[in-house]
Amino acid sequence: MAQLDPDIKSAVLGNVGTIISFRIGTEDAMILTKEMYPEFDVEDFINLPNFKIYLKLMIDGKPSRPFSAITFSYYV
Repeated sequence: MAQLDPDIKSAVLGNVGTIISFRIGTEDAMILTKEMYPEFDVEDFINLPNFKIYLKLMIDGKPSRPFSAITFSYYV
């Protein structure tokens, strides 16, 4: 996200309904923290363990509260 032009970044975040994130760097974490505060902060994003995600869903036109989930390992 940090690599995107500010106008493009704003357009993406303004039009996306569902956000899913694996572990990310500090700059991107600062951006997504604004979308998922107060449940998750910058430290949470940069310290996510393997296979864990943070997400916020659009359900019936309304955003859900951000929450965490565990994905399947590639060992399954």
